[in-house]
Amino acid sequence: MPAASPIQRRAETTVGDTESGTYLEAQSVVAAAGSLKEAVVNSAFLDGMEAHHRTETLAVLDALPADVDRAFMASLRDALQANKRIAFEWREGTFAHEATTDQDGTVRLWLQCPRGDTFTATS
Repeated sequence: MPAASPIQRRAETTVGDTESGTYLEAQSVVAAAGSLKEAVVNSAFLDGMEAHHRTETLAVLDALPADVDRAFMASLRDALQANKRIAFEWREGTFAHEATTDQDGTVRLWLQCPRGDTFTATS
């Protein structure tokens, strides 16, 4: 998944520090969003990323099953409301979501999906 590393780095910058302005913005955006795609689009999360990474990310979010989206958003909202540091990992596989909490309180959110570039590949 070509966009995985840039997305994970961006997430670390956005929600990895509970005292940052981006964390406070994420709390507001996610609280108002109805889906992960809505949260990503209504924030500056993808700003400055390479076009093919933005395209891949949005294609994956378009394909994200509603139940996985709801579960991910619930975990994200809970972590943000509790003012927890969040670490994100984008895994390859069938669509799924998992959340765990480290001993230091960091909430780890995993989003698993098929390779993102398969949604954007042209024949």
